Order: sequence, then C-alpha cells, then structure tokens
Amino acid sequence: MGAPETGSERQMTEEKEAKRATRLVREMIHLRSSGPGGSKRAMEAIEREHKIGFWQLDHLRKGKAKTIRVSLMVQLQQAYLAVCEQQLRRLEERIKVERATQENADYDDLAAEVSNLASRLQARRNALR
Repeated sequence: MGAPETGSERQMTEEKEAKRATRLVREMIHLRSSGPGGSKRAMEAIEREHKIGFWQLDHLRKGKAKTIRVSLMVQLQQAYLAVCEQQLRRLEERIKVERATQENADYDDLAAEVSNLASRLQARRNALR
C-alpha cells in the first residue's frame, strides 16, 4: 500500500486527467470534422452518439476544465475508441476499393494489420466496460 496522496499531488493528478480529456475531445473533433463549422457539427454528433453534453465537450475542447469526473472520463475514452473504430472501418473500405480496382495489388498485409488493430481496439473497449 502506497503513501496517501497529498493535496498538491491529487490536484496534479486531476489536472493531468483533465488535460488528457481535453486531448481526447480535441482529437475526436478533429477526426469527425470537415471544413468550416465542422467543430460544432462534430460535437453535436458526439453528443448525440455518446450522450456527452455539448457544453461539456466545448468546455473540454477549450481546455477550461481543471478536474473531470471518473464517469465522464470513461465515457470520453469509450467515445474516442468508437471514433477510432470508425477510422478503421474507413481504412477497411479503402482497402476493399483498392483491391477491386487493381488486379495485381496485394493488400493482404494491410488488411491483416487493420484487422489486428481492430481486435486490439475491441479488447480495449471491452476493458472499459
């Protein structure tokens, strides 16, 4: 059993988690947005799909949060992994298109790598449940 955290250590840990949450939110918005006004639409989609409030997302995106609830952090992690999973599905689709349009192209190694990443991502999502 380790030594109990002091107030300043706890504050540093809370601030570190809040910064991590900000990074996750910004990355999700970046991956979901396209063009001017994309941030707002991305946050609305994240709110709709993952039940995380628009203003919570905005607060985190702007880096204003000093602390974050554990339950919200878990929600953000699950949402982030879902966005990553969407990116993997896009890659899978691109590989299918390339295979279909190029007769002699060998995409087996890329397909295997995407499949491996998808398995690892699913394991991470299961660990959060």
